[in-house]
Amino acid sequence: MKYIIICEERGIFLGTYDKFGFFSKVEDFGCYKVPTFSSEEEAKKYANKFMNKEKKHDYLYPYFDTDEKYITCVDIIKAGYGKYTGEMISNLPNYVDTMH
Repeated sequence: MKYIIICEERGIFLGTYDKFGFFSKVEDFGCYKVPTFSSEEEAKKYANKFMNKEKKHDYLYPYFDTDEKYITCVDIIKAGYGKYTGEMISNLPNYVDTMH
């Protein structure tokens, strides 16, 4: 079982760079996969350490029945959290190889 971080206001947690957290509703950077955490406690600890401390945000830590290090926005939508994905669905790879 794996967990992800969701911010009610900013969407799905995508990762950090230089101690700044990035989220799907604010900037998706072409991402369609998100990192997972081994436990809810690990996800909470990470959020508390790296997220914006100046403003209180409400976080959710939903779990997914997987062992994968990353899950896709399709998994998130299927689990009922689609309203948090922003434009991530448009970043899915398109494997159409048929010429029209």
